[in-house]
Amino acid sequence: MTKPSITLKQNKSRPVLSGHPWIFSGAIDRVEGVSDQDDLVRVLDHDGSPLAFGLYSPNSQIRVRVLRCPEDFDGLFDAAFLAARLGEARARRTLLALPSKMTTGFRLINSEGDGLPGLIVDVFDNLVVMQLTTMPMVRRRQALVEALEMVFADVDGLAILEADAPISIARLEGFELQGGWRTPNAPEATLFKENGLVFELSTANFQKTGHFADMRIHRRWVAENAAGRRVLDAFSYTGGFGLLAAAHGAEAVVCVDSSAPALETLRHNAALNGLEQVEAVQSKVDNYLRSAFDRGLRFDIVVLDPPKLAPSVHDVKKALKLYESNCIEALRVLSPGGLLCVGSCSKAIGLPELERVFAICTARSARPLSVVYHGTQSPDHPYPAAMVEGRYITFIAAMA
Repeated sequence: MTKPSITLKQNKSRPVLSGHPWIFSGAIDRVEGVSDQDDLVRVLDHDGSPLAFGLYSPNSQIRVRVLRCPEDFDGLFDAAFLAARLGEARARRTLLALPSKMTTGFRLINSEGDGLPGLIVDVFDNLVVMQLTTMPMVRRRQALVEALEMVFADVDGLAILEADAPISIARLEGFELQGGWRTPNAPEATLFKENGLVFELSTANFQKTGHFADMRIHRRWVAENAAGRRVLDAFSYTGGFGLLAAAHGAEAVVCVDSSAPALETLRHNAALNGLEQVEAVQSKVDNYLRSAFDRGLRFDIVVLDPPKLAPSVHDVKKALKLYESNCIEALRVLSPGGLLCVGSCSKAIGLPELERVFAICTARSARPLSVVYHGTQSPDHPYPAAMVEGRYITFIAAMA
């Protein structure tokens, strides 16, 4: 029987050799021996020489996602293999001081960045949340649960929850959403720490895997500049920026979001940490900014961290217009010498695009903006050096 393999077209091996984990359908010359039960393939160069192992997704334009495998890999992709990769990732997070006394919520597996494409794993103290985004990983759901139980055998009261992938991804990959608990222990909520603050995470209703740890380092930067200042946290969700700013001595913090459940969680977390100077406002951000200006409210720091506005390149133009309008409105309520901080979780809107937004806002508002800080996702969200697509977070701050 032919072992599953894909052979690349001539001159298509360079990205694989450089460490890019995606092989698109157009780069493949032929496919042999692949089936629903046999989707682990050996990647061969045009001359038949072996290059890597990967996972085959027949319905995706990204036809093969390359695995990070040891040199002696025997082709057995089971719970033991997954446990070894998870253990390696846990050791790498230890080198990043995660978890620590200050932070017990972090990302353990960031898909291609940790050599396991199609898998996201976030850890919140004793709660592990996994998300499966490719058909090959969905087929290995039970093996993943077994591997997580092996790796976290030292954790008392371990709970494993599968969060649903975005429905658009599930349709592209051809699998049904089957999120839910994978352990008998199924807590309604769990406590974890981030940058010294205590957060309660409800497991009944949350976005993605529950908490956006990719912005953790930028929340800390804003907080370190917040003492004695008035802070507006717009698109606050559960208050990651605003609550930490309050904990670092902000005079007053206003958190604005359109989601009532998110603001209920925010208020609860503010109370957990004894933060009395935090006000939570349910409103669309643009409406609040206009109202705040009319009422004469002014802030020393304004954070605009919206949800993903550009899921694809087709959405970029519209998204940039929204960034521009929100930033111009934010400048009207920003005090002289204040900080305008803007985040993007759309890989199509990176640093050059946000710098351009700031330049346009400078021209339209006659308020020069000087960039003082920028960065990408927190270090527990790694990506392969050859894969610029993995750098999806941009955060930029400018002084007005």
